[in-house]
Amino acid sequence: MEDVPSYRSQPALIPMVDFELANPYTPPPTRLQTLRLEDNSGIYASNFHVACQEKGLTPHFTFREPAQGAFIITLSIDGQKLDELGPYASKKDAKEAICKLCVAKLGAYDNRKKRKSVSPETDALAMVPATLNEENWTSTLLEYCQGNKIPQATYTESCTHPSRGPHFCTVRFPGSPITPFGSSTLGFKNKKDAKKAASMDAVLWLRGQGKLDEIGNDQSMSLDGAADPANPLPTFHDAMNVNSCGIAPQGSIGKQVQDLCLALGFTQPEFEIEPLAGAFCNLHARFLPRDVAREPRLAGPIAPVTNVFGKKVAKEECWRELLKILEAIRKSRMHDG
Repeated sequence: MEDVPSYRSQPALIPMVDFELANPYTPPPTRLQTLRLEDNSGIYASNFHVACQEKGLTPHFTFREPAQGAFIITLSIDGQKLDELGPYASKKDAKEAICKLCVAKLGAYDNRKKRKSVSPETDALAMVPATLNEENWTSTLLEYCQGNKIPQATYTESCTHPSRGPHFCTVRFPGSPITPFGSSTLGFKNKKDAKKAASMDAVLWLRGQGKLDEIGNDQSMSLDGAADPANPLPTFHDAMNVNSCGIAPQGSIGKQVQDLCLALGFTQPEFEIEPLAGAFCNLHARFLPRDVAREPRLAGPIAPVTNVFGKKVAKEECWRELLKILEAIRKSRMHDG
């Protein structure tokens, strides 16, 4: 028969009262009551950082977590404590709340943002002439060269800094003086204006020499200044006759558009670009008012392309849309004729 151990062999039992005295009840720590922010979209933090940047201030945020899921935030400006808030249920709530509260306190700080020193390049920037955008000077010079069957004008572009400028441009063409038009010392904020200015100098010189008529008279002038009946630029009435166009689909898409514009009696369009995030952009073409007066289909922003990656690709797409429009004008003139 198996032996059964007696109660004396069991561990010693103690009364419940003695156990409770030896092991008193300790309640769990009280959970911190955290705050929530109804609007934590980040707009207050964004506005706060912008305000700091405008004053040249450097904010610093530090967080303490006295209990799990409870955050206390301290805001300092340039090492000086500005305020402390919390606890909040998240770091984002805490930061948004303190930015909302403290943005008004930034008014007490002086503007510490350093003024940008005027660089030597700034002194080299030219005042944009009032007449720079009155005509498409580059197109007029192009038409002059094409009408007189001479090589196209040669532009020489340079810049001090690719993005900041200043940009310089000079231009030469057969029959022009030894000194090129434009300037290699007086620059513009962008290369487009620099090229326009060089073209404008050349066109005004040609007109002063009697080699090119004022805008509105499409008759080309010969190199010696006399009208050349053998090689006239197409007038509006000539352009209405599609037999004078003689456009064959050859060359690049841009070259086809340029040739068709010239044949139809229009100046070359200018391109206006709107940069977007990244390398994306919107782009459209625009003709001069005198072209629109002749052909209403050229009014306003024309051949727009939107949200295209890369300026080069955007311009190619705009060229294609322009070619369709110009071809439609050419065909309608054929039908009317």
